Amino acid sequence: MARFLLLLFITLLQLTNSFGQITTESINKGWMASRATSIFQKIDHGEFFGTTTGFIKIADGNDTVVLDFQGSQTKLGLIKNRNAGYDDNNTKVYCTQTTSITTFCYQSYSLANAIVIRLKGKHYSIGTIPYTIHKKDSRREMPIDGLIYHYWHAGNIEYLTLVVEKPLQLASVDYLLCSNTRKIDEMKAITPITILAGSTVIITMKK
Repeated sequence: MARFLLLLFITLLQLTNSFGQITTESINKGWMASRATSIFQKIDHGEFFGTTTGFIKIADGNDTVVLDFQGSQTKLGLIKNRNAGYDDNNTKVYCTQTTSITTFCYQSYSLANAIVIRLKGKHYSIGTIPYTIHKKDSRREMPIDGLIYHYWHAGNIEYLTLVVEKPLQLASVDYLLCSNTRKIDEMKAITPITILAGSTVIITMKK
């Protein structure tokens, strides 16, 4: 499991898929304000545990798959920035599994975020994450267009709500996990999956 999570994290760091990525000054301000409300924002590293509820509806070719979260155990990993000049204090990586043992990970870093789903033995992803966490590149710091998030907390309990406002297309990222034994063009030929609008996930995390 630890190796799997490490591979997912490497994937998220290297990934630069940008399906429908749009950013504006108002979006950036909204993200900055929301990010600042997280009770984990000023913690530079550590691990925390909680649960995930909700569902994600996926179009996979002609099939429709529903990922069901019913109090699924969830881990939050906080990774410290190596560059003291950054205005963001950490990278947040949330990982959990559905009742059918499908893995879902959500990562946020500065204004960027990403989603990785392991479905039917393949990894799919969307997001724009800088290649490294210690070299800032504002061109890659864009939120996923169509994904709304909001933090709310009561005491030492934080609630992170992720709501899909419009369909999100996730491409296969298996080529990053195959030690370059497959050609990227072959991976691009794999049919993407789409997270459908209305999908909602609530992550409850204890500080």
